[in-house]
Order: sequence, then structure tokens, then C-alpha cells
Amino acid sequence: MTQQPSLFPRESRASNQAPNPDQLPGRKRGADSRQIPLWLMYVELLVRVVVCISIGLVLIWLPWTPLWASNPLLLHSPRLAYLAVNGIARGIVSGMGLLDIWIGISDAIHYKEVESK
Repeated sequence: MTQQPSLFPRESRASNQAPNPDQLPGRKRGADSRQIPLWLMYVELLVRVVVCISIGLVLIWLPWTPLWASNPLLLHSPRLAYLAVNGIARGIVSGMGLLDIWIGISDAIHYKEVESK
């Protein structure tokens, strides 16, 4: 029978001693450490802002269309259909869309570059 590998190191450490960040798994040491390229951070920011704004616009627009009220999923449950066409529920969903747009714009405005040393 094969044994499973040990998940914990054999040498014992003092409980009050903090681990060295260079020795953590997934970290490279010294001059070999690599940082995320600046262009990749810009692309990630652009994708995040575009997705937030587009989902926000859909959430603002969708509750006020006939598609929202004539949803085939709501035909099986009259109580849920009544709740969905209620103005308060539509306003809450549209408010979530506004919040999503606000988050996207806030991310774009408050973006700070991480300075590499």
C-alpha cells in the first residue's frame, strides 16, 4: 500500500515565529520574482469596468421591458409573477444596476498603479 505524502513539514517551528514570505509555496526568491505586467493590469481593469457597466445597464433596462413581465418561468407561479411585476421589485433590481455601474466607474477612477521597485 502506498502512503499519502505528508502535508506538514517534519521539522517543528516555534509557534511564535512568523514564516519568511520568500519561503511560502508559490513564491519565487530574490531576483527571480516576477510581477504582473502593467499591460495585463490595464486589460484586467478594462474588462472589469466594461463588464460592470454592461451588467448594470442590463439590470437598469430589463425590469421595465415586456420581457420581464412575460417571462415563461413566471407563468407557473402567480405569486412570484405578481412580485416580479411590482414596482418595488423592479426598482430594487434597477437600483442594483445603478450600484453596479457606480462600482465600475469607481474602479476606473480610483485605480492606482503598483510601483515596482
